[in-house]
Amino acid sequence: MKNIEHFEIKSEIGRGGMATVYLAHDPRFDRDVAIKLLPREFLHDPQFKIRFEREAKTIAKLEHPAIVPVYDYGEIDGQPYLVMRYMQGGSLENRLEKGPLSVDEILKIIERIASALSEAHAQRVIHRDLKPGNILFDTRGDAYLSDFGIAKLQEASARITGSAIIGTPAYMSPEQVHGEEEIDGRSDVYALGIILYEMLTGQKPFKAETPAKLLMCHLLDPVPRILDEKDDLPPGIDGVTSRALAKEPDDRYSIATDLSEALRSVITGEKQIQQVTKEITEKLTREVPQTIKSKVRGKEEKGRSTFPIWGWVITGFILIGLLIGGGFFIRQGQAGKGPLAFLATSTPLPLPAFIPPEMTSPTSHSIATNPPTTIPTITHPPTPGIGSTIISPVDGSTMVYVPEGEFLMGSEDGFENKRPVHMVYLDAFWIDQTEVTNDMFAVFLNAQGNQMEGGENWLDVGDVDAQIIWEGGEWKPKSRYVYHPVIEVTWHGAQAYCEWAGKRLPTEAEWEKAARGLDGRAYPWGNQFDSSLVNLDDETSDDTKTIICTPSGCDGYSKTAPVGSFPSGASPYGAMDMAGNVWEWVFDWYDEEYYAVSPLNNPWGPSSGPAHVVRGGSWLNYENDARTTYREWLKTMTSSNGVGFRCVLLP
Repeated sequence: MKNIEHFEIKSEIGRGGMATVYLAHDPRFDRDVAIKLLPREFLHDPQFKIRFEREAKTIAKLEHPAIVPVYDYGEIDGQPYLVMRYMQGGSLENRLEKGPLSVDEILKIIERIASALSEAHAQRVIHRDLKPGNILFDTRGDAYLSDFGIAKLQEASARITGSAIIGTPAYMSPEQVHGEEEIDGRSDVYALGIILYEMLTGQKPFKAETPAKLLMCHLLDPVPRILDEKDDLPPGIDGVTSRALAKEPDDRYSIATDLSEALRSVITGEKQIQQVTKEITEKLTREVPQTIKSKVRGKEEKGRSTFPIWGWVITGFILIGLLIGGGFFIRQGQAGKGPLAFLATSTPLPLPAFIPPEMTSPTSHSIATNPPTTIPTITHPPTPGIGSTIISPVDGSTMVYVPEGEFLMGSEDGFENKRPVHMVYLDAFWIDQTEVTNDMFAVFLNAQGNQMEGGENWLDVGDVDAQIIWEGGEWKPKSRYVYHPVIEVTWHGAQAYCEWAGKRLPTEAEWEKAARGLDGRAYPWGNQFDSSLVNLDDETSDDTKTIICTPSGCDGYSKTAPVGSFPSGASPYGAMDMAGNVWEWVFDWYDEEYYAVSPLNNPWGPSSGPAHVVRGGSWLNYENDARTTYREWLKTMTSSNGVGFRCVLLP
């Protein structure tokens, strides 16, 4: 190859269907560069030159530490070319030829590439052909993203020439397979999810004999459980890959950095569990022999704990088991700060998180006894505050922090069951940021089975509205409802899930404080109703009895919506969907007059009753039902297409 303009060609370093890449020297700046020479066929489109210049300028404006910079562009003998930084560290494709990467290396790569994608997406630049061959490395091993915009140029040319779908079949999103012209950054998130899966396992999630069959896998096949492929990965990793690879864009991470933050939380959380487990084991090794020696002497040494040896041993093993099975890790609420070294494990024993008190003869105002004392918390500073979150490695849920303190519960408006307004003191707690999803509940069913309790199965899969099905020997969410809240679940099913995840259902008081905050607001977002902030029975629902949308618009969903679809409607503590979408089971039995005798400190509701409380309203209801103080009840064994739940954890 002869020189290109003033660039001195040294050698050809790559060739593919999209372009030929040359290593060249730029004598003006005395540096090596990479020149990507695009095919002459592009010029069959008379508008290509205009589009090429426009795209080249757009790509050149992408300034980010993890995006390969474009230095120049031009045309020689009818062939367009781009001049870019020469990356000497090879590609991710080269590295994957040797097998899976370490989780530390994967996290470093994903964080850089996700940050680059988010910057590009913010400028409305979509990559469209993200794959390991387009992730390059410098001599320090830092990852860079290359080839922005080239796939878009090829797609435009393909529409003119009638060519096939453009892209790399193994990494194409379902919407690309459909041939949709208008795609957004979530298509790149899907491709990044494929790459993440491949880095973790050394295998692509979907395999087929032909490219055509592979494309159909993206459309129809469920995402393989990554832990079935490689069982030594952190438990929460399956939730990250499953969400990134959701068939529907609305069910994926909305931005690439959300994916990388979730991955960091899971990986860092697993390391913290291992470290704390090691520390506890070492402490037991040191302390137990000393205690034995002291007991043999018949007296305690000065300053020595009098806690019996069996207590140390049992407590130690309990804590180790809890840390392995249900550790939670805090990261500050500000985006980009990453997780901090703070561990909260108030997880109960592998027995019910709350054992209901023995039933007594029903009285009009019998009060529930307190729950059993939980295992002491192991914590490391800093102290959490409003805006802090934790991620559960058991079910992958994000939880938000509600500080201890008093708040006014109830309302003098509306039904009598909300009266009187009374002061309540609550200890601090964590509450799931969103309702439990179909994807999460399916994992639980695969672990525990769909058991019968109280004469009904936990999940009513026979109902036409059920969104979880039994298929291929396992429970799976229906593809369009992966991240919608689980419905058709009984109170027993909700409580069983929370116990399995090392949590419990919130009390009615905890639920109201998390939704309302301290200022007595009517709705989680404030005192004015806004139909665009909540999924209720508005004009997009499919019945004739609807509320009138406010000027800001309707909610846009006829039934349930993916959890977290209304972030602007979040509560003061960051809990989403506390109004609408689905009613939520809480722990308490229902008593219309309970507020009159409710204790000040940490009320747990009556000790018995005809039904359990549900809160928050649903897609079937109107604005009054979505108020933070509105109380409703359902029979314990009831399941409904408008009822779900979320869980809490004590620090």
